[in-house]
Amino acid sequence: MTDELNRNAPPRWLRYKPACDYVGLKPGAMAKKLTEGIGPKFYRAPGSRNKIFKVDDLDAWIENTPERPLTQAENTRLEKLQAGAARVREEQRARRRPGIGETGKAA
Repeated sequence: MTDELNRNAPPRWLRYKPACDYVGLKPGAMAKKLTEGIGPKFYRAPGSRNKIFKVDDLDAWIENTPERPLTQAENTRLEKLQAGAARVREEQRARRRPGIGETGKAA
């Protein structure tokens, strides 16, 4: 019975690629975070150089990782998108309200 429960239990350990998928990072981005020392805690598989991750450690890292600040390029793009959205909203408002001297009714 215990063996059956263990087989149906979610994995406690993940290899590198499944761990990347689990936290929502591409393998290169995960490697960069691990190199910088800001990634999730990892272990070495016995007798190998492969990294393995505990699911509990990944969950804790996800919960405790602050959102990163936007880069200058991302800020510039965001400002352009916001300006474009504001322009579209203003054009929509201008179409809805009649201009000076207009009643808004068809003649």
